[in-house]
Amino acid sequence: MSTENLKQQLEYSQQTLGPEHPQTLAVWDSYIESLIASYCIDEAIEELSNLVAVYEQTRGKYHLETSVVRSKYAYFLRQAQDMDQAYEEYAIVAEGFRYVNGELHPDTLFVRQQFVECALELGEYEEALPLLQSLLNDCRYVFGPTNPATITTWKNYVTCLSELERDEQALAEGRELLPTCLNVLGPNHRDTVYLQGMYATLLRNCGHLAEAAEQFGYALAGRRNLYGPEHPRTLNVWTQYASTLAEAGQFKQALPELRSLLDAYRRATGEDSPETLEAWNTYALYLYEARAWWEALAQYEALTQFHENNQGEYGRDTNIARGRYVLCLRAVERYFDAFAECAKVVEGCRKVYGDKHFVTLHARTEYAHCLVDLHRYDEALAAWAALLDDSREVNGPESEKTLSVWNHYAWTLFHAGRVSEAEVEYEFLIEETVRILGADHPFTKNFREVAQRVATHLDKK
Repeated sequence: MSTENLKQQLEYSQQTLGPEHPQTLAVWDSYIESLIASYCIDEAIEELSNLVAVYEQTRGKYHLETSVVRSKYAYFLRQAQDMDQAYEEYAIVAEGFRYVNGELHPDTLFVRQQFVECALELGEYEEALPLLQSLLNDCRYVFGPTNPATITTWKNYVTCLSELERDEQALAEGRELLPTCLNVLGPNHRDTVYLQGMYATLLRNCGHLAEAAEQFGYALAGRRNLYGPEHPRTLNVWTQYASTLAEAGQFKQALPELRSLLDAYRRATGEDSPETLEAWNTYALYLYEARAWWEALAQYEALTQFHENNQGEYGRDTNIARGRYVLCLRAVERYFDAFAECAKVVEGCRKVYGDKHFVTLHARTEYAHCLVDLHRYDEALAAWAALLDDSREVNGPESEKTLSVWNHYAWTLFHAGRVSEAEVEYEFLIEETVRILGADHPFTKNFREVAQRVATHLDKK
């Protein structure tokens, strides 16, 4: 029977028999199923809401039949992303099942799981955590530790710990859960693949980079099998895998992966998509970190031109790409080109942010370095002095950034041949650094080493 015919039959039955009559309820249920089959979800949700009201009025709020219909209503609310309402409805359903079946009945456990998953999707992690702990214990008691329902709850528990940044605890739980997923669900199951990615992320967060890269490799293989080689979820884990290899210093493996990943993003999302540009930036960054400066230079030159074509000479992304291009030019000792490009970066930052914004201060720092590279010491000293005044104003006189600028100023005095002045500056700088950061801080140790080089040079003279 068509959806329209069922609707007419329902209206007739409601008028002649009443909304609570068994025959009316049966037709109503068929009409809702037809709406769902026709993907008329909003209409189905509205009818389910009305049907819940009838059941609640005639059977009671916590009657089993009311709870079953309300559970269906909550399910489709969740599918429609109306999480707040779904959360409220599942709370009532859970109470209904507890009232009728008891806390440990499988149906009650299932509804409790739906309820807590809504809490997770709403970001209510603090509220969800004790609910998950209790639910996990009950699932282990009723179903056993290797039942899929227990595994799903356990996975949600690890997710909640991770979202609360309890990484060490989440890592311990994930390490115990992963073999269970592999043995019970198999390596290509959706939950196994999800957990491998999360477990790898936790390993990386806890500093276990080599093991994290290995686990990301397994997660990547699983997602390729499950979703395909260029699905967004696959590309996301591929990004994590390649980046973790690079963070672990395994550039020989990481760079080919990053290059292939960039090509995959270009095919899957287009040349100028945000995902492609992020992958391009990541590839260029790790080329630089790997000291493959000429290759990094070519990538950042192309990135700068791309952003300039799209955003203009002083666009935000243009400035960022050009700033990194400057670093590459300095690394390959193309100092005149670096100076010219850095001047554009400073001008762009001043136009966008103003002269004393932290981004502009960083660009001005690079500009001063470029002046030093060119042995234009008088101009460099003027630039460092202005930066030092502005950093004291913006960051504060006791900021590490201010102390760093002061060090550059003193070191440039030394390079300029003004050794006595440099020695005096380092005496004051070290005294302040010890007062602010302590005698054992890396800044203090570094400044003392540099000051010793200055003093040694002065003694030789």
